[in-house]
Amino acid sequence: MTRRIRLDVYRTAAILVAAAAIVQSMHALAGRPVSAWLCAAMFALGVVALQFPLSMAPREKVSVAAGVFFADLLILGPALATILVAGTQLVSSLISALRRWRMNPRRTSIPFVVVPTIVFNSAQAALSMWAAGTVLAGLGGALGPPDPDRGIRIAVGVVAAALVMVAVNAMLVAGAVALSTGRSAVQVFMLQRRLLPQDVGLCLLGVLAWLLNDLYPWASLLMVIPAWLIYLSLKRTVQLAEETNLAVQKLADMVDRRDPYTYEHSQRVARYAELLARRIGLPPEEVDLVHLAARVHDLGKIGIPDGILQKAGPLTDAERAQMERHPEAGWEILSQFSEYASVRELVLTHHERYDGQGYPRKVVGARLAVVAQVIPVADSLDAMTSARPYRPPMQLEDALGELVRGAGKQWNPDVVAAAVAVFSQEGALAVTLPRPGDRAAPLAPAQS
Repeated sequence: MTRRIRLDVYRTAAILVAAAAIVQSMHALAGRPVSAWLCAAMFALGVVALQFPLSMAPREKVSVAAGVFFADLLILGPALATILVAGTQLVSSLISALRRWRMNPRRTSIPFVVVPTIVFNSAQAALSMWAAGTVLAGLGGALGPPDPDRGIRIAVGVVAAALVMVAVNAMLVAGAVALSTGRSAVQVFMLQRRLLPQDVGLCLLGVLAWLLNDLYPWASLLMVIPAWLIYLSLKRTVQLAEETNLAVQKLADMVDRRDPYTYEHSQRVARYAELLARRIGLPPEEVDLVHLAARVHDLGKIGIPDGILQKAGPLTDAERAQMERHPEAGWEILSQFSEYASVRELVLTHHERYDGQGYPRKVVGARLAVVAQVIPVADSLDAMTSARPYRPPMQLEDALGELVRGAGKQWNPDVVAAAVAVFSQEGALAVTLPRPGDRAAPLAPAQS
């Protein structure tokens, strides 16, 4: 069974289960009064929240929709909330798809290919709400107005429902991503865990709306105020993080500009490292991490005197010792910025070798995570193919040959293999990569 077929089966199963949950919810609502204006108001709030997410990272977005959906559950009850949230997600996904289609200059027809994804998004929202409602009914019982006599039971049910709603949604997304990328669902779920506490915290907005709704039926709409304040706060936090990243990257570019021979070096290394990370199959989040680290990997050279940094001849032992401190200096600079907490270790180790003969700590590269062994290859490739005061640039084929000869000693053999695969022209080069203790094999023409 191909990956695409498995994904289609997974989506279809989720949609069918969600449809059953919605049908069950409709039966549960039969004969019960429904406040049309309240449903319309909550529907509108949910669509607006979904349409204005914040990008916390290249592939991470967060919105206040979790708070709105949880308010639906507490105020309207599990059955109506399941139906309403499914509809809210469906309409929002359709709006987003049409917006992307209109912004595409090459659009020819409405992209019906996205319909399965849109329906699945609605199904996962319905399933997470249905699961949360089931837990809430089982632990907290029927909510209704806040009841002090059942305070503990209701509190336990509310907390459990919030956790289940967020967790089920995350697991359904992880399953779809895992099937579409061939990665482990557990791995994908763990990469999402950074955003889970935020979604659980946003559920407090739902609790606030529920408490206000008991006082005045219209008062629950006042949740727009704290939701908007939270949105503005998150937006400002994201802007500060982006501005910090941009400032640090500009500083790294200024370091490169001190030496005309290394101008735009970090930008090239970042592009190479991203290509290599994708080739060896790192998850998208780690690809982004490698790219970000490569952009600032030489930041520590800001403290190296020009006389050493631009010296045409060989360095003395004292000068080399000073040069070899730049990874630690970069680590220290980046340690001042929380946005680079997961990046600075890659900066610190970008001159470590596979055999442990690198610097600054002589860590055996084979013991480092693969994500930490990508930048050394990209960095060396760019250094070899760039001109220096004491030598002309190497041809790409010769540089790849050097990487191959150093595979298993200076560089990770798998990353070197990725470099040869990515940078060889039309696959015209083939290599046998050595492992530690093996003799290096030269580049050889590919066999037809």
